Formats: sequence, structure tokens, C-alpha cells
Amino acid sequence: MKTKRLEELYLRHLNGEHLGEKEMSRVKEWIAKDEKNKDYLERLYKATKAKILSKQLKSVDVDKNWTRYKETIARKTIEGVDYSFTRNNRLTLLRIAAVIIFLVAITAIIYLLKSKPDYSIQQVSSIDQYTEIKLSDGSVVLLNRGSVFTYPQELHRKCREVELTGEAYFNIAQKENSPFYVYLDRLTVQILGTSFNIKEKENGNTVVNVFAGKVAFYENSNVDNLIQLSAGQKGTFNMNTAKFKQDRLDEDSTFFWNQDKLTFKNQSLVAVFNELEEAFHKRFIIDDPDILKDRLTSKFNGLDLDEILDELSILFNIQYYIKGDTIYIQKDHE
Repeated sequence: MKTKRLEELYLRHLNGEHLGEKEMSRVKEWIAKDEKNKDYLERLYKATKAKILSKQLKSVDVDKNWTRYKETIARKTIEGVDYSFTRNNRLTLLRIAAVIIFLVAITAIIYLLKSKPDYSIQQVSSIDQYTEIKLSDGSVVLLNRGSVFTYPQELHRKCREVELTGEAYFNIAQKENSPFYVYLDRLTVQILGTSFNIKEKENGNTVVNVFAGKVAFYENSNVDNLIQLSAGQKGTFNMNTAKFKQDRLDEDSTFFWNQDKLTFKNQSLVAVFNELEEAFHKRFIIDDPDILKDRLTSKFNGLDLDEILDELSILFNIQYYIKGDTIYIQKDHE
């Protein structure tokens, strides 16, 4: 069953719709293959809900409501005209006036919101391929596979705000007095104008690599718990200790997925296989721990996984075989 069809079935399930036994079993089977599938679908569900709410707000007919309120005001005014101003009459008029003021205030707020630029929520999810997103301010976001990005159609001039789950590369247009915020589940990255990469890792930690400019990286619940990063620096937030760590960005040992380039500089095979797992969304099982003691210095530009594994087999005298999403590595004893 195609991924789009599975997404549709799962969203129907989360909305409370009863699925057939056969359909539900296929969805559960797909989710069971990889925990990332379930996380992705739940993020997609939340983003879809936000998008529906935005459409509902945009569907408010301000002109129709304004006309109805004006007619109500006129009718109440005519009905309330009475030249014998007793105490009860005054109280009634005061109540009517209070209701009218409330209705006018609500209508004015709706009208003002309607007259602003289009800040409706847009949501992009990327499960099988990289996705490039161009924002209204000229910034560019490259979304990695398995990630969800939520943003307004028109960014606010004084405060540009977006949300990310997963990993993305950002090239932010510099706007004076208009900071750019990327909100994660527990963290925030604040920027004025720069290029950087944000990555939420499977162990819960979050890494920010800064290639140009400066960013502030802090915890939402405690803004004093922060780290400031400049070009050439890397910041890591440890989910267990709630602490930030600052390191030098070693570009020769950093995986630039947005350029389809893998570069390793004297990296252990533990790190190499970890990078390959994340780059190609596969699982590696190593049957001999001694294999992981070796180190690798190499560049793989534009190669697919089979070509990379073939090269590793020659370099380290190992064999591999692939079964589904799992790759088994063992020593070549021949």
C-alpha cells in the first residue's frame, strides 16, 4: 500500500473514524516496521489539525457579520426608544448598550485580523525525499526526510516564527529588527540572519550547527538556560541533563545531507554506521564488535548506499547483506 494511502487511513483513524480490520492491520504493520513512521504520522496529524483551524478562522464572513450587527443595533435602538425614562427603562437601555458595545468590539477585532496579511498556517511534511521551502521573507529552508515544518504564509515583519520537528537546513534572510525564531518541542533557536542546521536526534538530544552568523539556543521553560553560537560552532542540548554543550564545528567530519555528501575524517566505524543509519534510514547490526575498532577517512559524494557499502567492504574486509530496512555486517573470513 502506498505511503499517501497509509497517511490518509491513519489520519482517519486519529479523527475517530472506524477503519476496516484489513485496513487497520496494514496501517499497524507499516507503523511496526519503524517507530519513526508512527512519530511522523502523529506530527502530521497535529499539523493537519492546525491547518484546518486556520482555514476555519479564514472562513469567517466579516462583511456579513458586520451587516447583521448593524441591523441588530438599528433594531434595538428603535425598539428601545421610550420617552418615559423610568428606572427599568434606563436599566434595559444600559443592558442593550452593553451588548451593542460588545458586539461592535468583537466585530472590530475580527475585521482588523481579516485586514492583516495572510498569516494562515502552512505545513510541509517530508518522508521520502528532501523538500525545499521558500519563505515570504526570502529565507530558504531545506527539510530533511521524516521531518515536519510549520510556518505562516506571510511571516510577521517584527517577529518571524516557524516550527520544526525533525531536521532542516536554514538560510535566513537578514532583516533588521526582525528576529527569526525556530520553535522545537522543548527548545527555541533565535536568529537575525545566518545559515545553520537543526537536528533532533533519536536519543532526544538536539544539535545546532552554525555555518554563518550567530544564533541563541535556549530552553523554552528556562530562557536563562541558553548558549550563544557563532559561525563554525556547534551546540548540543542533552535531554537527560538539560544542559548545553558548545563545540567547534568540524566541517570535514559533518554530514551535509542537503548536499548529498558524506565526509569522514578519522572517524570510528561506530560513528560511520550511525551516520549511515540516519542518512539512509536503515538499521545496522554488527555481529563482530572488533569491526567497530577501525577508523575511516573518506568522502562519498552522490553515492547510493550499496556503493558506499561496497567500498567499506573492500577497505575493512567485511561482508554485508540487506534484509528489508536492516543491514547485517560481518567479517569476511574468506
